[in-house]
Amino acid sequence: YDDGDTEKEVVRDMIRKLKSGDSKKDKKKKDKKKKKSGSGSDSSSSSSSDDDSDSDDGTSELEEGTKVEARYGGKDKWYKATVVKVRKDKKGRKATTYDLEYDDGDTEKEVVRDMIRKLKS
Repeated sequence: YDDGDTEKEVVRDMIRKLKSGDSKKDKKKKDKKKKKSGSGSDSSSSSSSDDDSDSDDGTSELEEGTKVEARYGGKDKWYKATVVKVRKDKKGRKATTYDLEYDDGDTEKEVVRDMIRKLKS
């Protein structure tokens, strides 16, 4: 990963080749351009791949009870959920993963922040 983390035995379905302009730096540049021009998605569909978050950079920590959308099982579709537990690092300082309860009753444990986005308020 770009941040130096490593992972072993990753299932092929969880890996995709980056397109040119698909890096975090490029995404941040696009987001800044959208904010300046006032354009952006106004969609409220939970299955939308557009960014429905309210300036969620995907790195801020979430709190228990926060309403979010998450990619169940790492798949492409976003589903509405609630954060039920914040799992911190060994020193207890920084959130590393989250336990979620989806609106349909499903639950998922230890979901990484990249698979979660805040819902618009």
